[in-house]
Amino acid sequence: MPEKIKKIKTVILTFAVLGMFLATAKLNMAGAKYDCTLWGNCITTIVKRTGKVTNKCECLAGGWTEGIEVTCRAGQYICNNGCCKTGQPEEPPPPPACEPEGLTQCGPCSASCGGGTMRCHNGCRWVDTACNTQSCCTPSCPTNCGQSNDCGGTCSNADSGSPGAVNLNPSGGSVSINPGQQVTVSWSAASKAESYQIELYPSVSNCGGSGDYCAETGSQSYSFTPLSGTYYYRVRGLNTTCGTDYGPWEEASFTINGTITGQVKLDDSWNAGLVGGVCRLDGAPGQKPGGGSMVTAIGPSSDSGMVEGDGSYGVSVLAGTGQYTVGLKIGDPSRWVCTCPRGCIYGGISTPKADLDFYVSEQRLPWFQVDSGNIHADGGNVSTYIPDTCTGDCELCCIM
Repeated sequence: MPEKIKKIKTVILTFAVLGMFLATAKLNMAGAKYDCTLWGNCITTIVKRTGKVTNKCECLAGGWTEGIEVTCRAGQYICNNGCCKTGQPEEPPPPPACEPEGLTQCGPCSASCGGGTMRCHNGCRWVDTACNTQSCCTPSCPTNCGQSNDCGGTCSNADSGSPGAVNLNPSGGSVSINPGQQVTVSWSAASKAESYQIELYPSVSNCGGSGDYCAETGSQSYSFTPLSGTYYYRVRGLNTTCGTDYGPWEEASFTINGTITGQVKLDDSWNAGLVGGVCRLDGAPGQKPGGGSMVTAIGPSSDSGMVEGDGSYGVSVLAGTGQYTVGLKIGDPSRWVCTCPRGCIYGGISTPKADLDFYVSEQRLPWFQVDSGNIHADGGNVSTYIPDTCTGDCELCCIM
């Protein structure tokens, strides 16, 4: 083939190839997309800006690259060195590190003892944690003295300590008793006291002597039959729950008074008589012999008592210390007189004494009544007593 013809063919071939490239470039300029899903799916195109023919890879997102690796934001494909391959989605950034801050929002424990679990949040996530790990044990505290409760704990000390003070009754003064009557001393409850110690004795004795009472008791009172006039006693609380603890002693003294009681009675027939040294008349009613009537006892001590409307009376003197003289003072001696005892006086009376009765009778003075007659008295007046039984024309009268 002639050289000229070869050159013409070469130029035509060149232009043909160039035409193909231009067509491709035109196709790319028109927005044709190439599926870069496999390695080696590369195309040759012309860079519009320079006109150079360059191997390029166009991802579905339409981004151009030249020999560098990029991530297509839309199609998630990677273009590498002019060829394409399937890429992977970008991994999200790892979360920041979390520091637990303690357990909160805990749910119920699965067991009340012996170990269970409960779900709580530690500030980062929910976790299961142990709870109620103590052994299944019932605490035992029959007393509260600070001892072990048999479950790894300790009982309280509420029962230990010294008792408080008591208040005594009587706290002094005197106590009156009747014949055969006992005297009762009592005291208030003391805090923490289980029992009480009492020491009671006459003034001439002490614990171990005659007439004493020294003991421990769970009661808050003690009754006894006294021997003589003055007694001393003291009481304190005792707490033995957690050992032996004593409260403070509270002390007092008091005098025993014996009562002398009886009644003033009516004896119109003058039949009352002494029986065993005391006047008696069965069935006699009570009688107050005028206002101001009283009974007085005189001896180691003395006392007086008014006679009441029913004739009863009472006096209080030292008991067991000697004998007394007891007398009745009639409030209206112009009208009433004692029939028994004579002179209205008893002697040698020991205390206490009951039913020491006095008997009185209304005086029956001489009197007269004149009806249509004459009465003569030389140098004086004539008068008469008008008894209460007189009615009708009876009236006090005198003749000069």
